[in-house]
Amino acid sequence: MVVIGLTPQVNTDAELTALTPLNDDIVYHNGDNSVYMYYSNHIVGEFIPDNGVGVWKKEDLVAFTLSDYKNYRYKEIDERTSSLISNGFVYNSKRFSLSQNAQINILGLDGSRNDPALSYPIEYSTIDDLDSYSVIDSVDLHTMYLAALGTKKYYVDSGTILKDSLRIAINEQDVQLIIDNR
Repeated sequence: MVVIGLTPQVNTDAELTALTPLNDDIVYHNGDNSVYMYYSNHIVGEFIPDNGVGVWKKEDLVAFTLSDYKNYRYKEIDERTSSLISNGFVYNSKRFSLSQNAQINILGLDGSRNDPALSYPIEYSTIDDLDSYSVIDSVDLHTMYLAALGTKKYYVDSGTILKDSLRIAINEQDVQLIIDNR
């Protein structure tokens, strides 16, 4: 079982019980900016808000299982991967978008880079639309495409490596040691 965000952090029902006053049936926590690893006992799969004074009713808490904790961490990794991809890629010292639309566009351009109907140069806007890059020929376009592909592949692959580490974790402490520092 994992309960994070309590003061101090606890890992077992016994510790949780020991921290909970016998008469009040509440659990203290350490502030609004922490991640709280629990489910609502009343609405399955929903988080419950704190009451604004740093306590929850113990009856409202159901701590994460190891599987729940891993699933939470998988989502964290996915969100971080998406965030990194949304920062785009750099080519010739300029940053370009890797949005879904931008990926479709550069893939389409790369696929037709040798088509005689495609004329060069091609002006390609930077991610902030404050600048552009003039793609001079098919080699330049393909090199730009490979930079985009390599950037996305790096973030996806590094996320997969982290998830592989989670898959083989056998307890909460192993999961906690896996840090996404990309």
